[in-house]
Amino acid sequence: MKQKLTLFLFILLSFGLYAQETIFIPPQGNNSETTVGSTIGMESSFVPTQRQIELQKQIAELKRQDTPESKEKMLRLLDELNSTLPNVVTSSYVPYDGKIEYVPDIPIEGDVFPIDATRLFTSPKTILGIATATQTRGANAGRIWVFVEYYSGNNTSPDTAKLLYSTNNGLSWIVQATVTLGGTDKFRMDEVDMEIIEPSSGIGYIWIVYGLTASGGSGRIFSAGLVIRTPTFAGSAFAFSWPGNDPAKKYYFPRITSDNARLPTVAYIYIAISFDSTNNRNAQKYVYCSNPYTTTPTFTYKADRVWWYCSATHPKILHTDIAYFYNSADSVIFVYSNVPDSTKLFYSKMAPYGTLVGSNAGGSIGGSEDSDRKSLARLSTNENSNGCIITFFKQYTGGVWRAKYFRTTNFSYTSSFVQSVLFGSVTSDVQGLDSRGVRNSYRHYLAMIRFPNSLVDSLNYFVLNGLTGSLTQIYKMNPDIWLSGTNSPRPGFRNVANDSCFVIYGGLQQNVWASYGCTGAVTNVNNITIPAEYELYQNYPNPFNPITAIKFSIPKTQYVKLSVYDVLGKEVSVLVNGVMQAGSYIVDFNASDLPSGLYFYKLTAGEYITVKKMMLVK
Repeated sequence: MKQKLTLFLFILLSFGLYAQETIFIPPQGNNSETTVGSTIGMESSFVPTQRQIELQKQIAELKRQDTPESKEKMLRLLDELNSTLPNVVTSSYVPYDGKIEYVPDIPIEGDVFPIDATRLFTSPKTILGIATATQTRGANAGRIWVFVEYYSGNNTSPDTAKLLYSTNNGLSWIVQATVTLGGTDKFRMDEVDMEIIEPSSGIGYIWIVYGLTASGGSGRIFSAGLVIRTPTFAGSAFAFSWPGNDPAKKYYFPRITSDNARLPTVAYIYIAISFDSTNNRNAQKYVYCSNPYTTTPTFTYKADRVWWYCSATHPKILHTDIAYFYNSADSVIFVYSNVPDSTKLFYSKMAPYGTLVGSNAGGSIGGSEDSDRKSLARLSTNENSNGCIITFFKQYTGGVWRAKYFRTTNFSYTSSFVQSVLFGSVTSDVQGLDSRGVRNSYRHYLAMIRFPNSLVDSLNYFVLNGLTGSLTQIYKMNPDIWLSGTNSPRPGFRNVANDSCFVIYGGLQQNVWASYGCTGAVTNVNNITIPAEYELYQNYPNPFNPITAIKFSIPKTQYVKLSVYDVLGKEVSVLVNGVMQAGSYIVDFNASDLPSGLYFYKLTAGEYITVKKMMLVK
């Protein structure tokens, strides 16, 4: 077994703490590229009957209870609701003619590099797409899963894929299954996404969706997926089939999310795809699964388009994404970018059952650079009421592609958004990017690939506090290698106490890499400016439930201890306990296992001792 080599100094020197955000009120408007046809919203949103409103309330209450008994009743009421909704069709999954083969835990001994990066393997085949997700419940909490797609090398044989997992935070990997597409079908480049559904029992259902092209890459364009159960292996492959489907229509760029963070027992899976009609009018389609704890799922399709669509023929790749958000009620958020007016991002909001939310079900946002082109918008949420929504996207400014994000904690098209500075360089392009929110937290992980012309490529990684906007950036998570310009990096996280930096990405053509860092209990580190004095800050948010952030500063390297005590003086948690370099730090405190009440947190650094109080309200 190769030993892991760590250069923690590299990670520390790579961090910078940003607070460079501005607030803006999004102007309401449409596109500016009128020469190619307008992006417009649906003419009207659905107005539910009184019975439909009652059914939705009952279903929401049963979901909130999150019990096996409430699940059974909820599914019955959902069937009744769906039977009354227009353009909603429920059907069993359509089996896909592919092959999933179980591999009995074959380990891969990757090459370990001294900057916490592992090359999983070098394949003789070109990498077409990668995805990752991490289990967070039960005995396998912390297990990282990765799905890798390969080109077969010709148009006469099908493409293949592998499903791998790591039990040691990305250091070594084990192959769990291989996938072979049906016929001569081909994976579409960089069109793959993954979500894990976990009941409290510890069983996991790994959902993967991807875009395909039939007939050796020259046939119809459609979306498909698979679901695999773990640790007792079972799996099936399926193809999505919307009402009115025919070979001339294109279904591509599938993205997946869920509400499993809030609901272990009655979770839904939500899926959005890009859709081109027979006359190349771009739109989005939606499907959900109300019982994803099976390898033979039933899907409920929204037959018509979601909200935004192109009013004229405009053959261009539409970038779609979807995220679940809870703010007193369940909502599914969509973003529509790159076509036909890429100077704005187009959003829409829907109830999980396929009904649009309110009369203003859609809105467009351009930010301060309202006339700059935007593409590849990616959404991430924390899947709870404690988090926020992040949209991370590319923007063409000053002749180069840069990156930027919008942030909000209360999604509305007319409320203020927070926008970041532009990331990247004024002389080189940002290529692929992606983002992921940590379940039941407020933390988001963002990753992007930057091509700095003559220099070695850089994979930039960000840790974003969605509530405060504090942003930690690792300027280079990769070793000195050329990176893929066609596969977006996939940020994930390691389920290590406050030590969660992880990203999977492609090297040039055939390499797959995993990088990991942020060693120790500290997640946000600022070693750029040495603090002048000791300081322990008030936690935020306060009151909190169940996670809060505690910031402190120390002016010199020394032994530091940060502990939490209850009102009786009992130590209930040790957040930091060891020698730390001079700098400012932000540490997460998770009180999910503690009762509501008053708590105290104490910082000891050399002879400096101070205590502050905080309130946990559940």
